[in-house]
Amino acid sequence: MRALTLIPLAAALLTLPLSAAPAAAQTAGYDRGFFIRDAAGDFSLRIQPRFELRWTLGIEDEGGDETSTASQFSLTRGRLTLAGNAFGKDLTYEFELDVARGFFTLKDGFVEYAFEPDVRLRVGQYKRPFSRQQIISSSRLALVERSITDKLFPTGRDIGLMLHNGYERSPTFEWAFGVFNGMKPDGARLTADVVVDPDEGTGEIVKPSFSNTPRLMEPALVARLGFNHGGIKGYSEADLEGGPLRYAVAVSGLAMLDADDDDRGAVSGQLDWILKASGFSTTGGLYVTSRQEGEEFGQRALDAWGFHAQAGYVFADRYQPAVRYAYVERQDGEDWNHEAVVGMSVYWREHALKLQTDGGLAAYHDLDGDAVTDRTDFIVRSQLQVSF
Repeated sequence: MRALTLIPLAAALLTLPLSAAPAAAQTAGYDRGFFIRDAAGDFSLRIQPRFELRWTLGIEDEGGDETSTASQFSLTRGRLTLAGNAFGKDLTYEFELDVARGFFTLKDGFVEYAFEPDVRLRVGQYKRPFSRQQIISSSRLALVERSITDKLFPTGRDIGLMLHNGYERSPTFEWAFGVFNGMKPDGARLTADVVVDPDEGTGEIVKPSFSNTPRLMEPALVARLGFNHGGIKGYSEADLEGGPLRYAVAVSGLAMLDADDDDRGAVSGQLDWILKASGFSTTGGLYVTSRQEGEEFGQRALDAWGFHAQAGYVFADRYQPAVRYAYVERQDGEDWNHEAVVGMSVYWREHALKLQTDGGLAAYHDLDGDAVTDRTDFIVRSQLQVSF
Protein backbone atom coordinates (compact mmCIF):
# COMPACT_ATOMS: atom_id res chain seq x y z
CA MET A 1 0.00 0.00 0.00
CA ARG A 2 2.90 2.38 0.87
CA ALA A 3 4.51 1.64 -2.49
CA LEU A 4 1.33 2.68 -4.25
CA THR A 5 1.29 6.04 -2.45
CA LEU A 6 4.88 6.77 -3.55
CA ILE A 7 4.07 6.43 -7.25
CA PRO A 8 2.20 9.78 -7.57
CA LEU A 9 4.97 11.51 -5.60
CA ALA A 10 7.68 10.15 -7.91
CA ALA A 11 5.66 11.18 -10.95
CA ALA A 12 5.34 14.70 -9.56
CA LEU A 13 9.10 14.92 -8.95
CA LEU A 14 9.82 13.91 -12.54
CA THR A 15 7.77 16.85 -13.82
CA LEU A 16 9.85 19.48 -11.94
CA PRO A 17 12.15 21.64 -14.11
CA LEU A 18 15.86 20.80 -14.00
CA SER A 19 16.82 24.49 -13.56
CA ALA A 20 15.60 26.90 -10.90
CA ALA A 21 15.11 29.58 -13.55
CA PRO A 22 12.14 28.77 -15.83
CA ALA A 23 12.92 28.79 -19.53
CA ALA A 24 10.15 31.30 -20.15
CA ALA A 25 12.06 33.91 -18.13
CA GLN A 26 15.01 33.88 -20.52
CA THR A 27 14.91 36.70 -23.09
CA ALA A 28 15.95 37.34 -26.65
CA GLY A 29 15.33 40.21 -29.01
CA TYR A 30 16.89 43.18 -30.74
CA ASP A 31 18.58 46.24 -29.21
CA ARG A 32 21.38 47.68 -31.39
CA GLY A 33 22.03 44.06 -32.33
CA PHE A 34 20.39 40.69 -31.79
CA PHE A 35 20.73 39.50 -28.20
CA ILE A 36 20.03 36.61 -25.89
CA ARG A 37 20.45 36.57 -22.10
CA ASP A 38 19.50 34.44 -19.14
CA ALA A 39 16.84 35.40 -16.63
CA ALA A 40 19.30 36.70 -14.02
CA GLY A 41 21.32 38.68 -16.56
CA ASP A 42 24.54 36.86 -15.60
CA PHE A 43 25.14 35.69 -19.18
CA SER A 44 24.37 37.54 -22.39
CA LEU A 45 25.40 37.65 -26.03
CA ARG A 46 24.83 40.44 -28.56
CA ILE A 47 25.42 39.79 -32.27
CA GLN A 48 25.85 42.75 -34.59
CA PRO A 49 26.85 42.49 -38.27
CA ARG A 50 28.06 45.49 -40.32
CA PHE A 51 28.79 45.84 -44.02
CA GLU A 52 30.33 48.69 -45.98
CA LEU A 53 30.02 48.55 -49.76
CA ARG A 54 32.24 51.20 -51.40
CA TRP A 55 32.76 52.51 -54.91
CA THR A 56 36.06 54.29 -55.49
CA LEU A 57 37.35 56.33 -58.40
CA GLY A 58 41.02 57.24 -58.13
CA ILE A 59 43.22 59.34 -60.42
CA GLU A 60 46.97 59.55 -59.86
CA ASP A 61 48.77 62.51 -61.43
CA GLU A 62 52.57 62.22 -61.33
CA GLY A 63 53.15 65.38 -63.32
CA GLY A 64 53.16 66.05 -67.04
CA ASP A 65 51.00 63.63 -69.01
CA GLU A 66 51.53 60.70 -66.65
CA THR A 67 48.17 59.85 -65.10
CA SER A 68 46.44 56.62 -64.18
CA THR A 69 42.79 55.97 -63.37
CA ALA A 70 41.24 53.13 -61.39
CA SER A 71 37.63 52.43 -60.47
CA GLN A 72 36.27 49.58 -58.39
CA PHE A 73 33.64 48.28 -56.02
CA SER A 74 34.88 46.82 -52.76
CA LEU A 75 33.51 45.36 -49.58
CA THR A 76 35.64 47.59 -47.41
CA ARG A 77 34.47 46.17 -44.12
CA GLY A 78 32.41 43.11 -43.30
CA ARG A 79 32.36 42.99 -39.54
CA LEU A 80 30.69 40.63 -37.10
CA THR A 81 30.71 41.68 -33.44
CA LEU A 82 29.99 39.27 -30.60
CA ALA A 83 29.78 40.95 -27.20
CA GLY A 84 28.18 40.46 -23.83
CA ASN A 85 28.83 39.44 -20.22
CA ALA A 86 29.54 36.17 -18.40
CA PHE A 87 29.45 34.91 -14.80
CA GLY A 88 27.83 38.15 -13.70
CA LYS A 89 27.64 41.70 -14.98
CA ASP A 90 31.18 42.72 -14.02
CA LEU A 91 32.91 40.46 -16.56
CA THR A 92 32.33 41.50 -20.17
CA TYR A 93 33.82 40.42 -23.48
CA GLU A 94 33.93 41.47 -27.12
CA PHE A 95 35.09 39.80 -30.31
CA GLU A 96 35.01 41.54 -33.68
CA LEU A 97 35.76 39.60 -36.84
CA ASP A 98 36.29 40.91 -40.36
CA VAL A 99 35.26 38.85 -43.39
CA ALA A 100 35.61 41.53 -46.06
CA ARG A 101 38.68 39.92 -47.69
CA GLY A 102 37.08 36.51 -48.04
CA PHE A 103 38.58 35.04 -44.87
CA PHE A 104 38.26 35.69 -41.15
CA THR A 105 40.63 38.08 -39.41
CA LEU A 106 40.42 39.10 -35.77
CA LYS A 107 40.05 42.83 -35.16
CA ASP A 108 39.13 42.92 -31.48
CA GLY A 109 39.23 40.12 -28.95
CA PHE A 110 39.27 41.03 -25.28
CA VAL A 111 37.72 40.46 -21.85
CA GLU A 112 37.19 43.18 -19.28
CA TYR A 113 36.52 43.09 -15.55
CA ALA A 114 35.02 46.00 -13.60
CA PHE A 115 36.45 46.19 -10.08
CA GLU A 116 34.35 49.35 -9.72
CA PRO A 117 32.18 51.11 -12.34
CA ASP A 118 35.08 53.49 -13.00
CA VAL A 119 38.01 51.07 -12.53
CA ARG A 120 38.23 48.42 -15.25
CA LEU A 121 40.90 46.03 -16.50
CA ARG A 122 40.91 45.06 -20.19
CA VAL A 123 43.09 42.25 -21.54
CA GLY A 124 43.42 41.13 -25.16
CA GLN A 125 43.62 42.75 -28.58
CA TYR A 126 42.01 46.14 -29.15
CA LYS A 127 42.76 49.74 -30.09
CA ARG A 128 45.42 51.58 -28.16
CA PRO A 129 43.89 54.54 -26.27
CA PHE A 130 45.97 57.06 -28.19
CA SER A 131 44.04 58.92 -30.90
CA ARG A 132 40.35 59.92 -30.78
CA GLN A 133 40.15 59.56 -34.55
CA GLN A 134 41.21 55.92 -34.29
CA ILE A 135 39.23 55.10 -31.13
CA ILE A 136 36.06 56.27 -32.89
CA SER A 137 34.64 53.27 -34.71
CA SER A 138 34.87 53.34 -38.49
CA SER A 139 31.08 52.99 -38.40
CA ARG A 140 30.70 56.43 -36.74
CA LEU A 141 32.77 58.64 -39.04
CA ALA A 142 31.45 61.84 -40.62
CA LEU A 143 33.38 61.17 -43.84
CA VAL A 144 34.01 57.92 -45.68
CA GLU A 145 37.47 57.29 -44.21
CA ARG A 146 39.89 58.57 -41.58
CA SER A 147 42.51 61.18 -42.43
CA ILE A 148 46.14 60.67 -43.49
CA THR A 149 47.31 61.37 -39.92
CA ASP A 150 45.79 58.08 -38.83
CA LYS A 151 48.20 56.16 -41.08
CA LEU A 152 51.39 57.92 -40.01
CA PHE A 153 51.20 58.06 -36.23
CA PRO A 154 51.13 55.05 -33.84
CA THR A 155 47.39 54.40 -33.73
CA GLY A 156 45.63 51.10 -34.30
CA ARG A 157 45.28 47.81 -32.50
CA ASP A 158 47.76 45.95 -30.32
CA ILE A 159 47.79 43.14 -27.76
CA GLY A 160 48.15 44.04 -24.10
CA LEU A 161 46.38 45.08 -20.92
CA MET A 162 44.88 48.39 -19.86
CA LEU A 163 43.35 50.01 -16.79
CA HIS A 164 40.66 52.59 -17.55
CA ASN A 165 37.45 54.17 -16.29
CA GLY A 166 35.16 53.46 -19.24
CA TYR A 167 36.61 56.34 -21.29
CA GLU A 168 34.74 55.27 -24.44
CA ARG A 169 31.46 56.29 -22.73
CA SER A 170 32.80 59.86 -22.27
CA PRO A 171 32.61 60.33 -18.49
CA THR A 172 33.37 63.81 -17.16
CA PHE A 173 37.00 62.84 -16.61
CA GLU A 174 38.36 59.99 -18.69
CA TRP A 175 41.62 58.11 -18.24
CA ALA A 176 43.36 55.02 -19.56
CA PHE A 177 46.80 53.50 -18.99
CA GLY A 178 48.06 50.46 -20.88
CA VAL A 179 51.08 48.36 -21.85
CA PHE A 180 51.15 46.55 -25.20
CA ASN A 181 53.43 44.35 -27.29
CA GLY A 182 54.51 47.33 -29.36
CA MET A 183 55.28 47.83 -33.04
CA LYS A 184 58.05 49.58 -34.92
CA PRO A 185 57.70 53.40 -34.88
CA ASP A 186 56.96 53.70 -38.60
CA GLY A 187 53.18 53.80 -38.38
CA ALA A 188 52.84 50.07 -39.07
CA ARG A 189 49.55 48.45 -38.12
CA LEU A 190 48.87 45.29 -36.22
CA THR A 191 48.49 43.05 -39.25
CA ALA A 192 49.53 39.49 -39.94
CA ASP A 193 53.33 39.53 -39.93
CA VAL A 194 54.73 37.07 -42.46
CA VAL A 195 56.98 34.54 -40.76
CA VAL A 196 59.06 32.72 -43.38
CA ASP A 197 60.01 29.14 -42.63
CA PRO A 198 62.96 28.16 -44.87
CA ASP A 199 63.66 24.54 -45.71
CA GLU A 200 66.49 23.29 -43.49
CA GLY A 201 68.30 21.66 -46.42
CA THR A 202 67.83 24.02 -49.36
CA GLY A 203 66.92 27.27 -47.62
CA GLU A 204 63.87 27.63 -49.89
CA ILE A 205 60.61 28.94 -48.49
CA VAL A 206 58.33 26.08 -47.55
CA LYS A 207 55.25 28.12 -46.71
CA PRO A 208 54.44 31.43 -45.07
CA SER A 209 52.67 31.46 -41.73
CA PHE A 210 50.93 34.44 -40.17
CA SER A 211 50.82 35.86 -36.68
CA ASN A 212 49.65 39.02 -34.94
CA THR A 213 52.26 38.48 -32.21
CA PRO A 214 55.78 39.89 -32.70
CA ARG A 215 58.78 37.67 -32.12
CA LEU A 216 60.05 40.06 -29.48
CA MET A 217 57.96 42.30 -27.27
CA GLU A 218 59.01 45.93 -27.56
CA PRO A 219 56.73 47.41 -24.89
CA ALA A 220 54.49 50.28 -25.90
CA LEU A 221 53.35 52.31 -22.90
CA VAL A 222 50.23 54.40 -23.50
CA ALA A 223 48.44 56.96 -21.33
CA ARG A 224 45.32 59.03 -22.09
CA LEU A 225 43.61 61.76 -20.04
CA GLY A 226 40.54 63.74 -21.07
CA PHE A 227 37.69 66.01 -20.04
CA ASN A 228 34.10 65.81 -21.36
CA HIS A 229 31.44 68.48 -20.90
CA GLY A 230 27.68 68.53 -21.40
CA GLY A 231 27.11 64.80 -21.77
CA ILE A 232 28.81 64.68 -25.16
CA LYS A 233 29.13 61.45 -27.10
CA GLY A 234 32.81 62.02 -27.64
CA TYR A 235 33.46 58.97 -29.78
CA SER A 236 30.94 59.59 -32.55
CA GLU A 237 31.73 62.35 -35.04
CA ALA A 238 28.39 63.68 -36.31
CA ASP A 239 26.02 65.58 -34.00
CA LEU A 240 22.99 63.39 -34.65
CA GLU A 241 21.84 63.90 -31.05
CA GLY A 242 21.50 67.70 -31.27
CA GLY A 243 21.33 69.88 -28.19
CA PRO A 244 23.33 72.70 -26.59
CA LEU A 245 27.10 73.13 -26.56
CA ARG A 246 29.07 70.00 -25.66
CA TYR A 247 32.78 69.42 -26.02
CA ALA A 248 35.63 67.07 -25.12
CA VAL A 249 39.41 67.41 -25.12
CA ALA A 250 42.11 64.82 -24.39
CA VAL A 251 45.88 64.34 -24.46
CA SER A 252 47.73 61.07 -25.02
CA GLY A 253 51.30 59.88 -24.86
CA LEU A 254 52.94 56.72 -26.19
CA ALA A 255 56.48 55.41 -25.70
CA MET A 256 57.81 52.47 -27.73
CA LEU A 257 60.79 51.11 -25.84
CA ASP A 258 63.91 49.82 -27.59
CA ALA A 259 63.89 46.29 -26.16
CA ASP A 260 65.80 44.68 -29.07
CA ASP A 261 68.53 47.36 -29.15
CA ASP A 262 67.92 48.25 -32.79
CA ASP A 263 67.94 51.97 -31.86
CA ARG A 264 64.39 52.53 -33.09
CA GLY A 265 62.57 53.54 -29.94
CA ALA A 266 59.96 56.30 -30.33
CA VAL A 267 57.94 58.72 -28.25
CA SER A 268 54.68 60.19 -29.55
CA GLY A 269 52.12 62.64 -28.22
CA GLN A 270 48.84 64.08 -29.38
CA LEU A 271 46.05 66.49 -28.46
CA ASP A 272 42.53 65.88 -29.78
CA TRP A 273 39.15 67.54 -29.41
CA ILE A 274 35.52 67.32 -30.46
CA LEU A 275 32.76 69.94 -30.15
CA LYS A 276 29.04 69.66 -30.88
CA ALA A 277 26.18 72.16 -30.78
CA SER A 278 22.73 72.06 -32.41
CA GLY A 279 23.81 69.81 -35.30
CA PHE A 280 27.22 71.40 -35.82
CA SER A 281 30.32 69.36 -35.02
CA THR A 282 34.05 69.80 -35.34
CA THR A 283 36.88 67.49 -34.39
CA GLY A 284 40.60 67.26 -34.94
CA GLY A 285 44.00 66.38 -33.56
CA LEU A 286 47.62 67.53 -33.34
CA TYR A 287 50.34 64.87 -33.47
CA VAL A 288 54.09 64.71 -32.97
CA THR A 289 56.55 61.82 -32.77
CA SER A 290 60.28 61.63 -32.14
CA ARG A 291 62.80 59.01 -33.20
CA GLN A 292 65.76 57.59 -31.38
CA GLU A 293 69.16 58.79 -32.56
CA GLY A 294 72.02 56.79 -31.17
CA GLU A 295 72.23 53.91 -28.72
CA GLU A 296 70.51 55.67 -25.84
CA PHE A 297 66.71 55.88 -25.71
CA GLY A 298 66.96 59.49 -24.53
CA GLN A 299 68.89 60.57 -27.64
CA ARG A 300 65.97 61.91 -29.63
CA ALA A 301 65.12 64.02 -32.67
CA LEU A 302 61.85 65.17 -34.21
CA ASP A 303 60.62 62.56 -36.67
CA ALA A 304 57.19 63.77 -37.79
CA TRP A 305 54.35 66.08 -36.91
CA GLY A 306 50.91 66.72 -38.32
CA PHE A 307 47.32 67.69 -37.74
CA HIS A 308 43.83 67.23 -39.08
CA ALA A 309 40.64 69.26 -38.58
CA GLN A 310 37.14 68.72 -39.88
CA ALA A 311 33.66 70.16 -39.47
CA GLY A 312 30.14 69.20 -40.41
CA TYR A 313 26.53 70.24 -39.90
CA VAL A 314 23.46 67.99 -39.65
CA PHE A 315 20.24 69.54 -40.95
CA ALA A 316 16.72 68.14 -41.29
CA ASP A 317 17.89 65.36 -38.89
CA ARG A 318 19.34 63.46 -41.83
CA TYR A 319 21.77 65.33 -44.08
CA GLN A 320 25.32 66.39 -43.28
CA PRO A 321 27.88 68.19 -45.43
CA ALA A 322 31.42 67.93 -44.02
CA VAL A 323 34.93 69.13 -44.86
CA ARG A 324 38.42 68.13 -43.67
CA TYR A 325 42.01 69.25 -44.11
CA ALA A 326 45.08 67.34 -42.91
CA TYR A 327 48.84 67.80 -43.14
CA VAL A 328 51.83 65.67 -42.10
CA GLU A 329 55.53 66.43 -42.36
CA ARG A 330 58.64 64.25 -41.95
CA GLN A 331 62.42 64.59 -42.23
CA ASP A 332 62.58 68.28 -41.37
CA GLY A 333 60.12 69.27 -44.06
CA GLU A 334 61.75 67.30 -46.87
CA ASP A 335 58.94 64.76 -46.93
CA TRP A 336 55.32 65.92 -46.60
CA ASN A 337 51.77 65.35 -47.78
CA HIS A 338 48.38 66.91 -47.24
CA GLU A 339 44.76 66.21 -48.09
CA ALA A 340 41.54 68.19 -48.53
CA VAL A 341 38.18 66.38 -48.55
CA VAL A 342 34.56 67.48 -48.86
CA GLY A 343 31.60 65.15 -48.51
CA MET A 344 27.90 64.61 -47.90
CA SER A 345 26.21 62.00 -45.68
CA VAL A 346 22.59 60.88 -45.60
CA TYR A 347 21.51 59.18 -42.37
CA TRP A 348 18.34 57.14 -42.71
CA ARG A 349 18.79 55.28 -39.40
CA GLU A 350 21.63 57.34 -37.96
CA HIS A 351 24.90 55.40 -38.33
CA ALA A 352 23.09 52.06 -38.71
CA LEU A 353 21.96 52.87 -42.26
CA LYS A 354 23.71 55.68 -44.10
CA LEU A 355 25.10 56.67 -47.48
CA GLN A 356 28.27 58.75 -47.61
CA THR A 357 30.01 60.32 -50.59
CA ASP A 358 33.18 62.38 -50.50
CA GLY A 359 35.90 63.57 -52.81
CA GLY A 360 39.18 65.37 -52.58
CA LEU A 361 42.88 65.40 -53.29
CA ALA A 362 46.01 64.25 -51.56
CA ALA A 363 49.38 65.72 -52.55
CA TYR A 364 52.67 63.96 -51.78
CA HIS A 365 56.28 65.16 -51.75
CA ASP A 366 58.30 62.03 -50.96
CA LEU A 367 62.06 62.03 -50.40
CA ASP A 368 63.83 58.69 -50.88
CA GLY A 369 67.56 59.25 -50.69
CA ASP A 370 68.36 61.80 -53.37
CA ALA A 371 65.19 61.05 -55.35
CA VAL A 372 62.12 63.25 -54.97
CA THR A 373 58.64 62.15 -56.04
CA ASP A 374 55.79 64.63 -56.39
CA ARG A 375 52.36 63.11 -56.86
CA THR A 376 48.76 64.27 -56.56
CA ASP A 377 45.93 61.80 -56.09
CA PHE A 378 42.31 62.69 -56.80
CA ILE A 379 39.74 60.38 -55.29
CA VAL A 380 35.94 60.08 -55.18
CA ARG A 381 34.31 57.56 -52.83
CA SER A 382 30.72 56.56 -52.20
CA GLN A 383 29.85 54.11 -49.45
CA LEU A 384 26.69 52.44 -48.18
CA GLN A 385 26.84 51.23 -44.58
CA VAL A 386 24.35 48.79 -43.09
CA SER A 387 24.58 47.79 -39.44
CA PHE A 388 21.90 45.89 -37.55
